[in-house]
Amino acid sequence: MDRVQSCVARQRGAIAEAVRAGPEQTQVAWAGLPRAERAEACKTSLVAFAAQAPALGC
Repeated sequence: MDRVQSCVARQRGAIAEAVRAGPEQTQVAWAGLPRAERAEACKTSLVAFAAQAPALGC
């Protein structure tokens, strides 16, 4: 999440606000998962972020 949040912190404008909400919503969703499922959810999120990172300039 640190990598995602540092990328998001550099964003500006309307897209930035939408992108900033993503990690916060993800953390809330993860909090409701059983501990064993959090690791898989994290891996899935990191793969998705890696695909989006170049478009965000990260």
